[in-house]
Amino acid sequence: MLKAAKRIFQNIWSPIPGPSLAKFSNLWIQYNIFKDSGRVWETVHRLHQKYGPVVRVAPNSVSVCHPDALRTIYHGPRGLNGGELLSTLRQYNSENLVSTLNSDLHFARRRQVFGLYSAPVVSGPAHQEIFKTYINQFMTMVENEASSSPSRVANGLEWVTWLTGDIMIHLVYGNDHNIKLLADKMSRDMMTELIPKTSASDTTALEAIAALYPRAISRIRAIFPEKSAMSEFGLKRVEAALLESAQPEPAAPSGPSSTHLGRLIELYRSKGPSPEIPDKRYIASDCLDHFLAACQEKLRLELHEAGIRPGEHPDLSTLQKLPYLNCVLKETLRTNPPIPLQLPRVVKDEPLTVMGFKIEPGTTIASQSYTLHQDPTPYPDPEAWMPERWDISPKSDEYRQMQRSFWPFGSGARMCTGMNVAWAMSRSIVARIYSTYSLTKFKPVKAI
Repeated sequence: MLKAAKRIFQNIWSPIPGPSLAKFSNLWIQYNIFKDSGRVWETVHRLHQKYGPVVRVAPNSVSVCHPDALRTIYHGPRGLNGGELLSTLRQYNSENLVSTLNSDLHFARRRQVFGLYSAPVVSGPAHQEIFKTYINQFMTMVENEASSSPSRVANGLEWVTWLTGDIMIHLVYGNDHNIKLLADKMSRDMMTELIPKTSASDTTALEAIAALYPRAISRIRAIFPEKSAMSEFGLKRVEAALLESAQPEPAAPSGPSSTHLGRLIELYRSKGPSPEIPDKRYIASDCLDHFLAACQEKLRLELHEAGIRPGEHPDLSTLQKLPYLNCVLKETLRTNPPIPLQLPRVVKDEPLTVMGFKIEPGTTIASQSYTLHQDPTPYPDPEAWMPERWDISPKSDEYRQMQRSFWPFGSGARMCTGMNVAWAMSRSIVARIYSTYSLTKFKPVKAI
């Protein structure tokens, strides 16, 4: 009680702007998040539009959305502790890398697997062969569906979902299992939960409440875990891998495992239970956490001029050099960031000064890509999808300003570990699709 009273007194005299009620109570942010159907990033974005780059959203929570603040909040070898919202990402009632709040423990856990997703590994021949195999299957399935339609139409979104699912399952769990999303309809029927939601109306009540009461939701999920075919599959893979690793080895291993599951199993067997890998539930949880018309012609022309033709799988090194492909991907990530909501951190023992404002210890502080990417200063007409905005010299002031605010994968010690995989997959998939097909937004036909 005394601590809460002290917090309110500090907030009264704090120069940090925001709604008056937010200084004393969580009611303002709670009401507005419910009003926005759980889309907390839109609620916070409106606050920034009204009050500026630094705004108090609750008594113990400050949002800062400006490129000058990102280094202070997110950088450093370990960074700040994670915010309570991350605890809702626990799986199997166990922490994983993303839901680890303590910055020192997070650093130790991240170091164990980060090398699996480095740029040299992802661009190497083993990963490129995996991409090629599944993208070839993807193109075959899309062509089969299009051929069976009188108007040669195929549902691209669902097939891309199965493609990325197959690739990530292979990278995380290996290939010794019977889940083949592209090739097997039974696998697809089992894993329909992987199909992404596409509208605000699809936000579940639990997801909306999680943004408001993360600690309570974590406890509820621990008592009443959600049923999931993907989580059941993941736990079975962990148990099978542990059983296999306990068997006498016929020969010395050729090197460290190349899969996420394999690497964690090796470390667990060699070092035993530890704070970094306490038990099989942590292994399972960390693996499961990985499951993010003129322009078309211009892109297709660039692909064809680079020698990328229908039916051919391009080399990643070639794709990395295509300027307009890069413009299309960056603009898509800007307007549709994989994680639009806030990435919370907690100020440690000493006050933190951010953009001239003193943030007290224990305060949750966060930025969000949605607001950074909608800033009209670096991005004129920010709501418009314009790949050409990136088609300028990287040495120009305009480009540098855009790059400073470009934040689709976060930054610092908790930056998305799969960023290099995401870039490589996106380049390869987009190149194969657009070198062969034209795309249009699906318009459902109303029944008469």
